[in-house]
Amino acid sequence: MKKVIVLMVLLLCISSVYADQVEIGTVVNHVLSTDIKAFVNGHEIPSMNINGLTAIIVEDLRKYGFEVTWDSSQRRLSVSGEITNQVDPILVEKDSNTIGEVVADVLYTDIKTMINDLEVESFNIGGYTAIYIDALDQLGQVVWDENARKITFTPDKLSTSKRQSSLDINYGDYHTFKAKIIDDEIIYDEAKLGYIDRSNNGYKIYLSLENLYKAFAFTVEKDEDSYKLIKGDYTCIIDIDNGTYTEYYNGIQTRQEFVELHKKNDDLFIVDTDLILGARIYKDYMSEDISFSYQEYEVVDYDKYDIQGELLVLNIDEGQEMIRRNDTYLVPFYDYKNIPFNNTLNVYDELSYYIPLKETDNFELVILGNDHSGKDRRTIYVKSFKDLKPDYKSHVIDKEWPVGYYTFFSLNTPSEGYTETTSNEVVIDGEVRMFYDDYHAVNGDTFEVSIQKFNPIKEVFEQVNVQEVSYKDYHYNGTITLDGGQGLYRIIMTAGVDDSGGDNVDLEALRLFIHFTKL
Repeated sequence: MKKVIVLMVLLLCISSVYADQVEIGTVVNHVLSTDIKAFVNGHEIPSMNINGLTAIIVEDLRKYGFEVTWDSSQRRLSVSGEITNQVDPILVEKDSNTIGEVVADVLYTDIKTMINDLEVESFNIGGYTAIYIDALDQLGQVVWDENARKITFTPDKLSTSKRQSSLDINYGDYHTFKAKIIDDEIIYDEAKLGYIDRSNNGYKIYLSLENLYKAFAFTVEKDEDSYKLIKGDYTCIIDIDNGTYTEYYNGIQTRQEFVELHKKNDDLFIVDTDLILGARIYKDYMSEDISFSYQEYEVVDYDKYDIQGELLVLNIDEGQEMIRRNDTYLVPFYDYKNIPFNNTLNVYDELSYYIPLKETDNFELVILGNDHSGKDRRTIYVKSFKDLKPDYKSHVIDKEWPVGYYTFFSLNTPSEGYTETTSNEVVIDGEVRMFYDDYHAVNGDTFEVSIQKFNPIKEVFEQVNVQEVSYKDYHYNGTITLDGGQGLYRIIMTAGVDDSGGDNVDLEALRLFIHFTKL
């Protein structure tokens, strides 16, 4: 018995030494072609033979109702136990290789793969992570059909949510470190991180741009005119002469801001009150310690979105990030739709964010991390959209919507946001409600109505004319005429409202789409 125990300990030691010596990416096995078909959540999924067992790619599971997330700080890939019936299965082509033929290498990896918080054996196949399909048995039933040469996974529990996430915005690595103050110099890791200026009866902290962001794992490149901070797909260029910094993501410029810069002894310094890119400083005036922190983000893009009228709808289960187009196009009328997202304090699930669309649209969507404004924010992701077009038939009018701070509008007629009619006359009828009973913020006895018609050749809406509807006793009503002939019209009504920070500001109060057709 003692010999057996000694032998087992020896084997474990040898295995441990081997694992320490194997470099990541070393070929340790081979992937073989297989005639076995694998099915997950009712749909076929690409599969392969590893060690005589059927394996699948973990990242592919995202298209089969699974939530798959990557934690770069832990080098960990996690598969959630929450499985939905919302799938977009991969088209599996017939394997033309001979059964048992080597089709790829299995590479050594240090990545841990977790299923429902339990680690399972995994492999690196061409940069993707593979697991045995049997590893899914803790989430449901894995059944092998010998006659059909088929292996099937069926989940024990299936969420029936019809909602599909567009993006997951998760916290990644959190960098934090503490520096010491020695004779008014800030020291970290034996390097001078900055200094304290106590002149002019003040107390100002100057921080070395290079040393600070190197401590946050940025690559720093510099010349006489600029500094460049690089991390992954993100680049920030600091222009010394102009005192600006410009952010790029995958080569796409996303924003530019001014920053206070100071040169001293061939080094470039920034002020502690003007830190950029989400860096934070915490000063303990009771001790000689200064702490710094920096939050990373991990964005998972499912490439899923909806178009509702002239809005791009993104389902994102996390609020307080800033999301915007990378241009100046805005439609203030729709801003109220994003109020819940921007003020969640991360306590609500299943949030949506709305982006206004032009008639034919190409733009970059920019996501800025950190739930503070200004220089605390930085670009964490950019997504390009090409050739998007609104779906005017799906334009939705809410039961009630705010115009200004304390004024709310509703619509009786038409009853929908998109209407088809064979008449060139359309009745506009609705109500106005004030948040306070004794408060009235709407001025005038008419509302202006802009009549615009869609030009299918130019693919833009063009102004036809401007008309009016009457307003009295919290009720607006009028008949507009579609004088431009048959076609698609956009109707925009504005009202004079003085509760939004200005005196009698004309605010957009209603958007409708009406298709005037033949009998």
